[in-house]
Amino acid sequence: MFNKYAIIMLSCAALTACNTTTHEGPQLLSLQKKSSDYSAFPNMYGYIEKVGDDYQFTKFSLTPTSGPWVKLNDMSPAFNIRPKENYCSTDTLTGSKGNNTGLCDTDGPLFRKITVSFEEGVASTMGVIGTAFSLGLLSPLMRGIYGTEFDLNAYSLAVLDASNKVDIENMFLVLSKHNNRAESEYTKIIKELDSTKSAIKDSITLKTVDKSNIYKGSIDDKKIQVSIQNKPEKPTTSISKSWASVGEIEGLFDEYISQLGKEVKLSLVCNSINDWKVQIDNCKKSWDLNQKIAKHTVVYTVNSQNIRLLEFTPYYQNEDIVLYTSGGNQTLYIENKSKNFIDLMSMSIYINNDVSTYNNINMQLAPHTYQAVRALHKFENFGKNMTLYSVTKDDLVKKYRLGAAVKYKMTNTNSEKTMLEYEEKSLLSLGERL
Repeated sequence: MFNKYAIIMLSCAALTACNTTTHEGPQLLSLQKKSSDYSAFPNMYGYIEKVGDDYQFTKFSLTPTSGPWVKLNDMSPAFNIRPKENYCSTDTLTGSKGNNTGLCDTDGPLFRKITVSFEEGVASTMGVIGTAFSLGLLSPLMRGIYGTEFDLNAYSLAVLDASNKVDIENMFLVLSKHNNRAESEYTKIIKELDSTKSAIKDSITLKTVDKSNIYKGSIDDKKIQVSIQNKPEKPTTSISKSWASVGEIEGLFDEYISQLGKEVKLSLVCNSINDWKVQIDNCKKSWDLNQKIAKHTVVYTVNSQNIRLLEFTPYYQNEDIVLYTSGGNQTLYIENKSKNFIDLMSMSIYINNDVSTYNNINMQLAPHTYQAVRALHKFENFGKNMTLYSVTKDDLVKKYRLGAAVKYKMTNTNSEKTMLEYEEKSLLSLGERL
């Protein structure tokens, strides 16, 4: 029914790699399929080892680890077959290691052959030296470097030998039977999991308590999520134990099925509200799979807003000048309304009890002109004084004292003059920027 020996015949072209020291990756086995193969079955791997003079698959697994595992569905190697690129210096071709001894190690799976080149970097005309399954000792010739590459021919012969000693077809049939049984149980558990998750979502009631007295948003069910811990995996990825015989397969799948859903936990995840200080109660709740779901209320208590910024948009004037802001960076401008030249001397900003002064401006304004003087954020402590933290309604209705002063000189009289203006406003009347 199935092609038990889905392996083999290597072409002469594949064997020509034995006569060079090229380090390009070898071509994988070209499989001859007579009638059908095992590609429709779950992936199964065999661990190939040399026992005495023969090769055997000593254990089998759905999830191969390190070592010479063979994918039995198509008999391809499931281990690294790339050439070892990091060569090291040797004192002689006997394998006596030089300074970089760590790079001389040839650990890894079987089916490695040695590639040799001279120290000068010219590929050795000797070709590949050594045996298929061990590195052995090389004849003492001269200093050189060596590496290893995958031996396709040795691998193919070993896999054919090992395949003759096990009924792979029967093992795939048994594996498929129990995997189908486990897949059915897995699908049932996933449906139950989805049903329980939906039931939990439907049981949740959200309640909002606004202690800040300024929160205008609403809490919807998108804030609440149901998290699943220890969600079951399919048997082909969950069963990690290996087996040595067909009789052990059923036990592995029985164990998998018996544990399905036992460690699953469903719990609430309650997301906070951006920019707001919130206390969330009754969120620490968990359920087992298919547990009876009762009504449950999650309470969001909004205590305050994290940050708000005061806006300072002065527009002050007297008979000579106008002070106002413009631009996204809140730049202060001075307009000269008079018929005389004006020399700007200093400017001060008042925020509650804090004053910040920009001295020695040394700017002259011609009659009926205006100029940018300074951005507000450049005044000392301006950003700190304009930032409110843990904001509630009490902060919004509180009065804030803001003002500005400009000292200037009229050039026709050479007399100093000052414009000073104050205002008291609440955050609600000032407007706010989040």
